[in-house]
Amino acid sequence: MIRLPDEEVERRRRALRSQESAEVCGRCGEGVTPDQPLARGIVWSRYVHLTHGTQNVQGAMCFDCAGITIEDGGDTWLARGRWREAQRSSCEDCGRGLARMSYAAPYCSQRCRKEFYNRRRREERLSAREKMCEVCGEEFFAARRDAKTCSPACRQKAYRQRC
Repeated sequence: MIRLPDEEVERRRRALRSQESAEVCGRCGEGVTPDQPLARGIVWSRYVHLTHGTQNVQGAMCFDCAGITIEDGGDTWLARGRWREAQRSSCEDCGRGLARMSYAAPYCSQRCRKEFYNRRRREERLSAREKMCEVCGEEFFAARRDAKTCSPACRQKAYRQRC
């Protein structure tokens, strides 16, 4: 097994930390404040082997490392070395300003992605439990996903109708 040099290991740790939490720039290692806009892109890359290709880590980076300049009082974000504006968006979870360098996910970090999907799943599960009673037609909040009646009395009526 090939061992990476210590500085390369540190660069990879920094890249993985920026990918997970977006609290540091994945390239320079500087701290990033929550209100500071970020860019997402490849922050660490290493050629592994002819059959395995390249290992890439996408993470958050500051605008200086990403090569993005802010012009017109903050209205325009230009990517250096490119002839177009950076794809400007915001994180789906926390709303932090985000310049996407490629087709990167619209989240500033994996933490925000996980929180967004967990919240969405929780809301879907809660909405699935808002039901209409099959016997009396009253709306109720079910304790179980497969509940069809609002009360034991309605459940008994439904049983008697089936018999």
